[in-house]
Amino acid sequence: WEPLPDTPTMYADPDTIYGELEPQPGLRLVPPVRLLRSEWVVARAAQLRAVPADRRRALTLPRRQELEVLEPSAYYSAEEVKALPRGPRNAGFPMAVLAVSHSWESEEHPDPHGRTLLMLADAITTAQAIQVSKGPYTWQTLPSRVAVFFDFCSLFQPPRAKEEPPIGEGPTMALRAALTRMQVWYAHQLTTCFFVTDGNTETANDGSHTPYHERGWPTFEYHVSAIGKAITSSGWPQLVDVGLGVDTLFERGVPLTPAALEHLLESKRFTDGTDHGLVLSLYKKTVQCMIIG
Repeated sequence: WEPLPDTPTMYADPDTIYGELEPQPGLRLVPPVRLLRSEWVVARAAQLRAVPADRRRALTLPRRQELEVLEPSAYYSAEEVKALPRGPRNAGFPMAVLAVSHSWESEEHPDPHGRTLLMLADAITTAQAIQVSKGPYTWQTLPSRVAVFFDFCSLFQPPRAKEEPPIGEGPTMALRAALTRMQVWYAHQLTTCFFVTDGNTETANDGSHTPYHERGWPTFEYHVSAIGKAITSSGWPQLVDVGLGVDTLFERGVPLTPAALEHLLESKRFTDGTDHGLVLSLYKKTVQCMIIG
């Protein structure tokens, strides 16, 4: 397997996204990424909400390698993602693809109590029901069906405990391939990004959870998303801070330089310290492609 070359047009080309969903011959015919059906996410959250808190662990989001076996219908196929209706021409034909940025509550599971899942499902249904307005401008609602990128379910997960067996050569290679292209899901001009900025706040005070803006990967995702997204009322909002509210229009600042992001990341927490270099490399490549050219 060889990654696609980084080019100035890759962040505007739908095939960049579609290519991540296709089975790859060099990866034992395993697609690097799978996308969840938004209706499955909403239904899963409804199931979770219906049971007592002490029984919710069984309904939290499974890892990709488990969910593909237990509920394969939770995922869109690559062809189904391609067939999803696109947004209007005046908005650049945005794709019905939603990338979720969130912090992990623990090293073993990002959302062991289901709080992020509930916030995400509520945000999706709200965005599909209400129009955001500012002054004379009104944005469209989120499409009724969107393909959702959620890292824990979309990427193969490595073993988190010593007693867990390895995930196999194909999945391991697929995970590595996906990590080398993580910026695509957030920086691509045609995807929509939801930032779950205040999820899991109930655990923040006991030191077991690091808030969103203090984590390395979320900080990267938050800033790389703002580099090239269009802000036009011809479509739906493509940047949404779930913590501030789906009905609040996202206000982005000037994109950070790689040096500024490097300085910012020095104070952020990474579960795996080696990810610091990877994240910075991905950001530099994105700036090179989208701004410098």
